[in-house]
Amino acid sequence: MRFRRGATLDASQVIDRIAPVSAELSATDVLPYPDVELVAGRTVLYCCSFQLAWEELQRLLVEPVHLHGDPLLARKLNEQSFPREALSEDAFLAMAGLVREGISDRITVAG
Repeated sequence: MRFRRGATLDASQVIDRIAPVSAELSATDVLPYPDVELVAGRTVLYCCSFQLAWEELQRLLVEPVHLHGDPLLARKLNEQSFPREALSEDAFLAMAGLVREGISDRITVAG
């Protein structure tokens, strides 16, 4: 499955492309933080780009991100970090911003 950079897809196109792949990965969990209990028969993939995007949001807010109800996800992401220099800059896209300040356009140009 390949998505062309800068391509515009509606939600149904994305789901149509992802659904066959995700069906093959029914025993796989893609998680935004690495410290989880491993379960026999399941595979865990750590998505470090989620952490990088969270850190961009923290940078924008100039403080840790707080979500209503203090969910585990927010606590875990606020407790850890991922070194950007561990990845090649062209291997990921992690941005945060406000629509009124042009984040959509910046993501489109960067992607």
